[in-house]
Amino acid sequence: MKILVTGGAGFIGSHFVDRLIEDGHQVVIVDNLSTGKKENINLKAKFYQIDISDAELLDISTFEEEEQPEQPEEIVPVSEMTATQLRSKIQEIMSQLQILMTELVKLKGETSFANIPSDFSFSHNLQIGMSGVDIKYLQILLNSDLETRLTNLGVGSSGQETSFFGSLTKSAVTKFQEKYANEILIPYGISNGNGFVGENTRAKLNSLLTN
Repeated sequence: MKILVTGGAGFIGSHFVDRLIEDGHQVVIVDNLSTGKKENINLKAKFYQIDISDAELLDISTFEEEEQPEQPEEIVPVSEMTATQLRSKIQEIMSQLQILMTELVKLKGETSFANIPSDFSFSHNLQIGMSGVDIKYLQILLNSDLETRLTNLGVGSSGQETSFFGSLTKSAVTKFQEKYANEILIPYGISNGNGFVGENTRAKLNSLLTN
């Protein structure tokens, strides 16, 4: 059973989560960390740092997954996998295939953004917390480059882009800005990206779309 626990990073909530996971449930934790602590969070649970008093953030289905510390992967032979595990493995292979196909296109000197309309351009500034189709196109473009992709697997990875500008998107934009620092950052006299898609960042994104 999938169970949502609010306040799951607190002392009592975290123990409740531990018990649910021990009983075999899938747990999603929502906590704004005002009193809770990240170290209390069970690593087998999905965690969203959200304030549930903010009505605009109540639908967590559009959120990118909070990055969790990597856990050692248990290798299960295909012949012993459950249907759920097989579907997950297929999804993982498809994501990796998409990445490899993108790299092949780059090696051929071509640029391909098949899911972005040919007449699209980034016309306004973008930042964390925003949502819309232009965010999805931004993620597609960022995921086309191994150096700026959001994540390798799961929500936000190549082929699983979302329309929400969350922490993964901000981190990827920062990497993009620093990769093209001479065109985006240096004109402002700075060297570190901030994840905000402003005029110079938009100009570089649009130049990649038209090349």
